[in-house]
Amino acid sequence: MSWSADYVLEIAPSGREADLQAWVSLDNRCGATFDAARLLLVAGDIHQAPPPALAVRTMAKYAMDSEMGSGISEESLFDYHLYTLPGRTTLRDNSTKQVSLFNAGGLEVEKHYRLQSSPSFFNGGGGRISEPSVGIFYAFENEKENRLGIPLPAGVVRVYGESAAGERQLLGEDRISHTPRDERVELEVGKAFDIKAERTRTDYSRRGDRAHENAYRITLRNHKDEDVVVEVLESVGGDWRVLSSTHPHIKVDAGSLRFDLPVPADGETVLEYRVLVSY
Repeated sequence: MSWSADYVLEIAPSGREADLQAWVSLDNRCGATFDAARLLLVAGDIHQAPPPALAVRTMAKYAMDSEMGSGISEESLFDYHLYTLPGRTTLRDNSTKQVSLFNAGGLEVEKHYRLQSSPSFFNGGGGRISEPSVGIFYAFENEKENRLGIPLPAGVVRVYGESAAGERQLLGEDRISHTPRDERVELEVGKAFDIKAERTRTDYSRRGDRAHENAYRITLRNHKDEDVVVEVLESVGGDWRVLSSTHPHIKVDAGSLRFDLPVPADGETVLEYRVLVSY
């Protein structure tokens, strides 16, 4: 017996608000039907002793106590979270049942674009031109101030938007891990159609046995009718230092730097920078 969480995030036409609905899918494959069962859901990564298989099946059955409807209560259970659903339900053998977990409306969301590199771009010499895709991300804060603020079990989030004709369309989906309250949720839903990127290594030279210098040009072309900002995230690795750059950079951590590049509507932005990397 197992369970999983499923979410639907519906983005408002403004693109700045969304409604979030959550469901629980209960999958009963244990060989028995449970009539009028009281069910509880334990969310968290519970470590289980490997064999014997019987002990694992027993633990899964114990953790799979849950049910349906509004009025679900949630509480901390040591280092996990326990969801108690009101009422009772029947779980038939070899079947799947879906019940509502919660609804949250009017969440503030933000959309951003990201161009992310691979550390391999900073190893080895020679010219290299590529056309990487620009990712589309939606993010929201899981906090009470944002009409949410509850522990979110791991699951798949499907993101929908509304077309000009008022029809709901799938924008993409992503999987989230167990997310406690007051944490940020970020979803990658797809690749931007109208934002194109081109990366060119314009120069390369070795600086001793353990150091080399790279120069890059990153061109972003925006074919949308609105201005956008693209987050360019470079995974450098090693010990690095930016020698020169046409745009300000932010040191995210020891192995990466970021450029936030504004790209005008129907226009382009060119970033050029030079970095020294040593190992």
